[in-house]
Amino acid sequence: MPTKYSRCSHRPQRYQHHEEVLTRFVQIKQLHAVIKPEHVTAGGIPRSLLQQRNLRPLLLVDPSLQEEFDGLDCANPNAVVVGLAPDQFHYSKLNEAFRALLDGGSLIALHEPRYFAAKDGLYLGPGPFVKALEFSGGVEAIIIG
Repeated sequence: MPTKYSRCSHRPQRYQHHEEVLTRFVQIKQLHAVIKPEHVTAGGIPRSLLQQRNLRPLLLVDPSLQEEFDGLDCANPNAVVVGLAPDQFHYSKLNEAFRALLDGGSLIALHEPRYFAAKDGLYLGPGPFVKALEFSGGVEAIIIG
């Protein structure tokens, strides 16, 4: 596991797990390392961006990632954050995101894969939904990873 080498090297470490649905707690257990606020997590980068730009997000992310955004003002969203969240990709939620973008909102994608593999086959990833929101909202997404 690459983290063994990293831990022994005494170099600053930055982690970003491609499985964005993992919370910091789960990451700590899997890496056998201490995740500090300065470490990069799937929600850490977009959270910083939202704070720097005073944006209020509509979160289309897996519920387990939502804790990364705790404390942010999400009322009257002027930004949309998209991650891997199959339960969020339904017409009413996507329409809410579309409207936020039409009002000048920013689109932030944690990543944009077209699909992902699961035990029972391939599934659409967030990429097609990001592209649909870009097209319909007339915006260009900020892609984090």
